[in-house]
Amino acid sequence: MVTLDGIYADTLTSINGCDSVITTTLTVNAAIDTLVLAQICTGATYFLPDGSPAPGPGLYTDTLTTAAGCDSIITIDLSVVAVINASVNTSICSGQSYTLPGGGVLTLDGIYADTLTSINGCDSVITTTLTVNAAIDTLVLAQICTGAIYFLPDGSPAPGPGLYTDTLTTAAGCDSIVTTDLSVVAVINASVSATICSGQSYTLPGGGVVSLDGIYSDTLTSINGCDSVITTTLTVNAAIDTLVVVQICTGASYFLPDGSPAPGPGIYTDTLTTAAGCDSIITIDLSVVAVINASVNTSICSGQSYTLPGGGVVTLDGIYADTLTSINGCDSVITTTLTVNAAIDTLVLAQICTGATYFLPDGSPAPGPGIYTDTLTTAAGCDSIITIDLSVVAVINANVNATICSGQSYTLPGGGVVSLDGIYSDTLTSVNGCDSVITTTLTVNAAIDTLVVVQICTGASYFLPDGSPAPGPGIYTDTLTTAAGCDSIITIDLSVVAVINASVSDTICSGQSYTLPGGTVVSLDGIYSDTLTSVNGCDSVITTTLTLVGPTAQFTLTAPLNTNDMNAWFLNSSTGAVAYVWDLGDGTSSTSAHPSHTYSEPLGGTITVCLIAISAQQCTDTACATITIENNALHVPNAFTPDGDRINDGFLPVFASTPPEDYLFAIFDRWGQVIFETTDTTSAWNGLFMEGTEVPQGVYVWKIFAGSKVPGEDQDLTGHVTLIR
Repeated sequence: MVTLDGIYADTLTSINGCDSVITTTLTVNAAIDTLVLAQICTGATYFLPDGSPAPGPGLYTDTLTTAAGCDSIITIDLSVVAVINASVNTSICSGQSYTLPGGGVLTLDGIYADTLTSINGCDSVITTTLTVNAAIDTLVLAQICTGAIYFLPDGSPAPGPGLYTDTLTTAAGCDSIVTTDLSVVAVINASVSATICSGQSYTLPGGGVVSLDGIYSDTLTSINGCDSVITTTLTVNAAIDTLVVVQICTGASYFLPDGSPAPGPGIYTDTLTTAAGCDSIITIDLSVVAVINASVNTSICSGQSYTLPGGGVVTLDGIYADTLTSINGCDSVITTTLTVNAAIDTLVLAQICTGATYFLPDGSPAPGPGIYTDTLTTAAGCDSIITIDLSVVAVINANVNATICSGQSYTLPGGGVVSLDGIYSDTLTSVNGCDSVITTTLTVNAAIDTLVVVQICTGASYFLPDGSPAPGPGIYTDTLTTAAGCDSIITIDLSVVAVINASVSDTICSGQSYTLPGGTVVSLDGIYSDTLTSVNGCDSVITTTLTLVGPTAQFTLTAPLNTNDMNAWFLNSSTGAVAYVWDLGDGTSSTSAHPSHTYSEPLGGTITVCLIAISAQQCTDTACATITIENNALHVPNAFTPDGDRINDGFLPVFASTPPEDYLFAIFDRWGQVIFETTDTTSAWNGLFMEGTEVPQGVYVWKIFAGSKVPGEDQDLTGHVTLIR
């Protein structure tokens, strides 16, 4: 047994007795021990090589297995970089501008926050409190008398009236502009028009007291020391005395000039004040006009009309009230009681036998059969019309149709009794003594037997032909009597229809509405019950279980973007969706569940990526995220082709300035295993495993640590590279 590198030879004897020499070349693969210095920002999550999130800053050790089956120990030294918060207080003059740390240019007071990205990629918040000192602009109104001198703010005498501007400097270093509006006052001439009431007095500007109309002149000295001549025109207003005569209707209210209601008729005096402030005496002479009530009793004949006092035309009995307006504007009520005397219209049916004479109401004999009309006058003066319908009776022939029930008998007009169908004739003497022949057609009705099929709803009652309620489904028989008096046997076949209960389950998207079977529109999930009427008139209860469905859109970027690595891989963690639409923020889109995308350089700043998740029911939800692209001081390619053509055969970071002294460059496969590592800034990865075999075409993770002599400027970067063969 050996444990060291070397070439070992063994001579064995084969099965046929010959020597067999086996030479073994043994290589001992050393365990790989890697130190990774990692920094994250406060609030960020760092995933260890085994895929678990680190609970906080500290040293973490993971033991992995290399492609050769040996241990690979990775030590992660994880530190958390705190957010930097700084405050700046500054001021500018009005009209100036101030540039914030984030580059924004301001001209207004306020507190402004800039979130910058520090050299280690974490947020740095700078709060600027900006004060804008306003320029002081002052207007001075100055007056001098003719011949006086005025000195301006700069000490110089003003040459005459006009506008003068001086610019001074405030203690804060801002402009203070003083504008002097200088005027020269000569003698001031003013006119005053004044009024007083009769009996009052007026004090003039010079102090004199007057009480008569006139024009008065006073010469005063103004506040600025110049002469002022005031001419006063005084008017004396006489008192106003007014009489108002007023009438109101009974029940109406009258409000006096002072706004109070008058308690009744009488004379009221109010003293008011005119617009000029003098007394105005108003005397109100108030009287109340009573309502006029009158009654009229009258009558008309049927068919005539009557015109009421208010102009209405009526033709029916009744009591009618008309409210008219009298000459003084008050109501006048006239009540008319109208009686309509009906015309008397009488019909007399008269019969005589052939050869007899009939005398009409006016006493004349009727010349023969016919209709005769006589018009008479009633005591009320209305027409009374008598109509005589005279007929001459010869032999009377009459037909009688009669029915009996089977088994009954019928008595004919002549007294004969029969029980069979047939036509029977009887000759009788009528009440007026004339012959009367009656022909009887007798019908014998058989008993009626009827079957009725009836359905009722559960819980309903059915009343049988005899009026009693049926106790339940079944066959019931009732014997009734027809209109002809015969038996009618009705058989009822009664059945009960059960209530129909149905259940419906359906889904809608959040925000949509759903119309229930009963027509109600709902938008919330729940269980709804509708009671409808089926085709047979019974209740049909439909229970609808409504469920709101919809996807939840969410995603993450698997690694941050920077100007060295513009390849983005999006991890879609949406739920309840079957299709996706991505807006990748640069004018491109994708329908892949987990899309990858390479952004064009240079981009910088931020991009907004949105995901629309679509469920099987075509419901949608949208999630958006803003991604910050970090700017780095080195350039890292995003793909290379190690095919031996000496063009892009190696993957190597390129520094924009002097390479760092402290440097670590590593490549990881998708399981987090290290497949290449170097501290030499000129050493490129050639697409091979550490033991020299080719890695397959695909996407690999790279990590770079570039230390700096300047504290806080170390770079710890991560990205992706695509290996193409």
